[in-house]
Amino acid sequence: SKLELLEQELKSIKEAVHPRNNGETTWSPSNSHASNPMFPDSANRLASITNTSILSAPAPLQDSSSNQPTNTTTAYEKTGPTKPRVLGDRLLPGEDIDWYFENRRYARDENIFTTLVDRLNRDVYTLLAAVALDLEAIHAILIICAWPFPTIRFVTDPSPLLISVAFSSCMLLGLHTGRGSHSRFLIGGRQNLTSTDHEASVTWIFCCILSQKIATGSGTPPPFIQHDDTQCKNIVKDTLAPELLTLFELQKFSNRLHTAMAAQISAHSGVSEAVVKNWEDEFELVKPIVTRVETDCSRFMILSTQLEVQSYYFLSPPTLRPNFALNALRAYSTSHDLINTAIALETASQFLTHGTHWIYRSAVDAGCILLSTLHSTAAPRHLTPADADALAMRVRSVLQGCSVRECDLPARGSDALHEAKRSTEGVSRGLEAFRKLHVDCYTDTNPPVTNTDENNNQDNTLNSPHDPFQGIDWSMVIDDFGWAGDTPVFLGPP
Repeated sequence: SKLELLEQELKSIKEAVHPRNNGETTWSPSNSHASNPMFPDSANRLASITNTSILSAPAPLQDSSSNQPTNTTTAYEKTGPTKPRVLGDRLLPGEDIDWYFENRRYARDENIFTTLVDRLNRDVYTLLAAVALDLEAIHAILIICAWPFPTIRFVTDPSPLLISVAFSSCMLLGLHTGRGSHSRFLIGGRQNLTSTDHEASVTWIFCCILSQKIATGSGTPPPFIQHDDTQCKNIVKDTLAPELLTLFELQKFSNRLHTAMAAQISAHSGVSEAVVKNWEDEFELVKPIVTRVETDCSRFMILSTQLEVQSYYFLSPPTLRPNFALNALRAYSTSHDLINTAIALETASQFLTHGTHWIYRSAVDAGCILLSTLHSTAAPRHLTPADADALAMRVRSVLQGCSVRECDLPARGSDALHEAKRSTEGVSRGLEAFRKLHVDCYTDTNPPVTNTDENNNQDNTLNSPHDPFQGIDWSMVIDDFGWAGDTPVFLGPP
């Protein structure tokens, strides 16, 4: 009868509004950002990033204005032990999975790291083929750019390619405006890629920092990051560390520097000493403005940027650098301070062990300037050979501190720098003996007497069977720097 049909319909409505708990639990995807205060609204974001135009039909949602209370926390509560997962050819126990997600620390099994690197090295390029990237995909790319794969070389680092995709994706989402879910940018395939203002601001700031750092390290033209970032900085000023905001301002200065220098070098095949000095004077005026807090970490960032400016002294033409020896000593002093600051930070907080790739590149630049200056005529006169050896060992310890496993890029770079120092010492001793012989020949009041036996002895001295380069593993140097028989072309400053 109609009364029975009406009663059944009322029961079905009641069951839909107040479902009975019959003990059965349904699986719900975990949210890795649920407990992260940096991403408070990420639970409401759609997870699809590849085929945003092909979406499954949404489930019917209850009206948000309903007075019935809803319990949103029970859907994400753990209802049982975590099941094992397969990663490559390895089986991860559920206890290890819980430990990794709760502690975010090092792998219990060192082979897990190798497996993850191999897996990411394949999957990241599939991610780049997506029509539109959401914040989770951009964050994954930024993490890989900050801590690249340990198997890379200096000239095979994929970071320039990855960061360009991340930077373009940020611009397409309108993150540079500091507004999340910007209606003018979320169109077409990006219409469901929502975000909060805080997420947009944080992502944009870190993308700008890494974009400029990677451009500086790779020698590629820097991207344009001179936008009005007032909105972004106002949103994150109370949540981000002041050192990170200092780093952001330093990268905006570095962006202007390298853009101007690229134009100078392209037009004049070099940059005059006076131009570099003007930029260095401007940086001295900028330092007290951008420094928000005086710490060793902010000091390292400032020294790194200052070294970027002073490195252009080495690109000035010989006819336009009358004070080259003095400027080289200033770069030497900055490099020395940077190495000492890095050692202090490593002792206090393992700064190098957990540092990003640009920290290692700054240490490499400082180490190369120190060692090359020590073996040149611009070396400080007060340094003894023992002091020079001690300084070289400190440089090597800093580079080794950036290594996370055997045969990664910092470990190989440390060995290459050590072998270069040994070879330079051998060549320096040979050149010193040659100069002494040359001076003795031309300062003697008596004309030199040609003696066949004496000339033979001199030839034997200069062409001794001991090869100062015999201890160098040239294949390692060639592999890391990509020299395959052709003359190398460096796009950036040394």
